[in-house]
Amino acid sequence: MEMLFPPSFFTVMMHLTIHLTEEIKLGGPVQFRWMYPVERILGRFKSYVINHAQPEGSICQQYMADECLTFCSMYLDGIETCFNQIGRVNDLPMSSHNFRESSKNPIVFPSLGRCNGASQYATLSLMEKQLAHRYILISCPFLDELRQKYKDELRRTHTRGRRRHYTLDVDRKVHLRFDKWLREKVEKDEIDGISEDIRLLAKGPSDKVLKFSSYSVNGYKYRTLERDSDLKTQNCGVYISAETMSYASSRDNNPMAGNVPYYGKLVDIIQLNYYEKFRVVLFKCTWADTGDSRGYRRDGLGNNLVNFSRIIHSGESEEDEPFILASQARMVYYVEDPSEYGWNVGFHVQPRDLYDMGACGLFPEEELVDEM
Repeated sequence: MEMLFPPSFFTVMMHLTIHLTEEIKLGGPVQFRWMYPVERILGRFKSYVINHAQPEGSICQQYMADECLTFCSMYLDGIETCFNQIGRVNDLPMSSHNFRESSKNPIVFPSLGRCNGASQYATLSLMEKQLAHRYILISCPFLDELRQKYKDELRRTHTRGRRRHYTLDVDRKVHLRFDKWLREKVEKDEIDGISEDIRLLAKGPSDKVLKFSSYSVNGYKYRTLERDSDLKTQNCGVYISAETMSYASSRDNNPMAGNVPYYGKLVDIIQLNYYEKFRVVLFKCTWADTGDSRGYRRDGLGNNLVNFSRIIHSGESEEDEPFILASQARMVYYVEDPSEYGWNVGFHVQPRDLYDMGACGLFPEEELVDEM
């Protein structure tokens, strides 16, 4: 371009246009590199100046005083400081469950998050109740032994020569009918040494639930798709990485387990009630088909592209899994791809008050301060 245009052509704005694309590729989203935080702290330092003859000394002295007070506030109880004040997204639970001391439910279903705004009572359909309760049973690791027992019973019903052909069918039946099998076994008292937790789960939840339009958990503030439609911001994007068994064919006797990413949009927020013994908040989502290239793919820049015209687990079939635990959700926001109609780029969101420690996970700011 320098060979075609005179030097006067390359103004500041033209220089910015030429290098803007390269800058975006190298720097990423603008919110991680803009100058507003720097200008804000410089404005704060400027307010420290009392003696205009020695501005640097005034800034240093006031900054040292602020640091000393901040350090001392770490040891104050009952006083709101910058270390114990409520974060931008208040996800502290409003109440906790009254579990027994020997109960395993608080480990599997901890009291996390809080609702925002009013709630309303609703009645689940038979299909919704079955799908929600089934996901609760899947999330309980202490039911794995009983799940394996039911699987062995199904395998004994098939002949030895045809057993390998029914591996996929047996797993499907365990997934669909385990809740009914567990309820029958508990009602007939055919399981020895059964705990109260299993008896409560086998009974199933009430069909009367609480529904919310907004819920804060894990440092995120989620809103349903219906509520987001009237707002300019987007808080309905949900992401989860789930371990899924993959079969090469119906004759595959050795399925492979792997983590599969799922991208969806939040449709409903419900609170299941297990007859006042404990409550569980679930997110009902519509999930894009990430197992199909027409529903999910990655472009050359490593972006995740999702097409919501290809959805799975919508909750209309008994084999669907539209629900997840609220504690499992991670937030994403979707940007429409202008070059391809129907495709959206999913960007992962990092909570402001949490720090990504890699393999250690996400830690709140106050926990890092306590460790220091």
